[in-house]
Amino acid sequence: EKVAFAIIMDFESFIVPTSDGKARHIPSGFCALRVSKYPQLSGTPYIYSEPKAKEDLWHVVKNMFEFLKTEEEFIKATLKPVKPMNLTNEEKQKQASATHCYGCLKSFAELKALKLKKTADHDHVTGHYKGAACSRCNLAFQPRKFKSKFTRDKGFYVPIFLHNGSGYDTKLILKDFVEDCC
Repeated sequence: EKVAFAIIMDFESFIVPTSDGKARHIPSGFCALRVSKYPQLSGTPYIYSEPKAKEDLWHVVKNMFEFLKTEEEFIKATLKPVKPMNLTNEEKQKQASATHCYGCLKSFAELKALKLKKTADHDHVTGHYKGAACSRCNLAFQPRKFKSKFTRDKGFYVPIFLHNGSGYDTKLILKDFVEDCC
């Protein structure tokens, strides 16, 4: 099943010569976009450019974290409330006649022996019925949560795809983070 939200990001930088004849890559901006399986909840591109990045190396990264915090609040406000499910007569009939879990494809008779119940799974954002599921699959289909070490609050896992994140861009972020904060 698709994740409800993901964020796509890319950093830009410029090269500044150093006194030892080498060059340093300075983050100068980034672009980010929230995408969602719900098209109406996808965001617009956020573009941040810092012309004074040479003087304030940490400003671009701080702005990125502020952007991510704003996105976290939006996503949390969207996913936290559970929209109730109102089954149509046809959906009630499908639910009653279902013999297999639509998630794991096991029969409900087999799952009953494992003390797993037949449930009606629905999308927590739209309230739309998705199908008959065993209680284990129903829980597995919910958006994944985590408990923040910083705020002691529960949040939702959101994948962040950082262009060249396994290499160049991550090094820029971590290098400035370590130099300025630690």
